[in-house]
Amino acid sequence: KAQKEVYLMSETPKIEVEANYYIGLPLASGEGEYTLSSQDFYFDGGKTTGYIFWEERNVWGWYMRDYSSKWWNYDTSSQTEKSGKFILWSLGKTTLSLDLEKALKDKIYTVSTTITDPNTKKSIASNTSFTSIRNKIFAGLQFDKYYYAYKDRANISFISVDVEGNKMANQKLSYAVYKVDYTYDENTFQYNSKDTLVTEKMLTTGANAEAKEVFEFTQYGEYRFEIKAWEYTTSKTIYVSWGDIL
Repeated sequence: KAQKEVYLMSETPKIEVEANYYIGLPLASGEGEYTLSSQDFYFDGGKTTGYIFWEERNVWGWYMRDYSSKWWNYDTSSQTEKSGKFILWSLGKTTLSLDLEKALKDKIYTVSTTITDPNTKKSIASNTSFTSIRNKIFAGLQFDKYYYAYKDRANISFISVDVEGNKMANQKLSYAVYKVDYTYDENTFQYNSKDTLVTEKMLTTGANAEAKEVFEFTQYGEYRFEIKAWEYTTSKTIYVSWGDIL
């Protein structure tokens, strides 16, 4: 099994492998093979609910979620990373050190091992999994309403948590708001977006791992709110209507 359930990408995962006969004696000098496979890991808040932890983008008029920095590369399929062989020590044990390729996304890795008795040629197989993440802190975002009109004020809450959703106090977060406008390109027959920075600041979550801000919508149209915790970005896109303004 993996020595830890969660590793930072800067760490080298270590897998403890052990095999015994039915009578309890160690399978000394057993011959083993392993395969390492992976799939993308998307953080959804864990124990913390009511906040968003993904990036939201406007794609052809649809606001789409993504749980990683590469929203256009959403993939939950499993792919093989590497494979190899090993020999068990005299006590029927060994430790695999896995040098992982640097990834742009968080990953769930599965190590599948098969051990063969050199005498009987019978085999046993097992699997173990662990998660590899870029940073220990995730930032969540919450609005007091789903819809806003011109001159409305949004009460925004932020939270900092670990990979299990436990609150992490006194964390620095980068906060920014962009006004998003579109222009039509007659040559390509497409709309191109332009981001204009409205406000940005550094926030620090308190002892309750939370921070709060108020934002007034002074224009109608599309806004994007971003909160960053190191490598992780959480964003929310909001379209502001004219409301009752004629």
